[in-house]
Amino acid sequence: SSATLAFVLRYGQPYFVDERSFSEARGEPNKCITNAAIEALNFPARTYVEGYFMLPGYQTYHHAWTASPEGALHEQTLTEQYRPIAYYGVPFTADYVRHSILENER
Repeated sequence: SSATLAFVLRYGQPYFVDERSFSEARGEPNKCITNAAIEALNFPARTYVEGYFMLPGYQTYHHAWTASPEGALHEQTLTEQYRPIAYYGVPFTADYVRHSILENER
């Protein structure tokens, strides 16, 4: 939605792909929010990030991933075949992720 995009552009930051970004196992396809939330809650050093990724040709897609304390991007859902050229997102604390999960279960 345009409200989500405006929020991400205002509060987000860029994340960059490096050699570690695609080095780990993937979660369920098309479940990026769930996959990233599970990763962030299971590994406290990781931060849940929600925003957008961009493919060559400038198509953008809503997405979620995690980041290390150094800001390295860790992809839990997409495979390298997608070859995103940019990620931009808002980091959220583990407490916020837990609260959101509990709210969505109601």
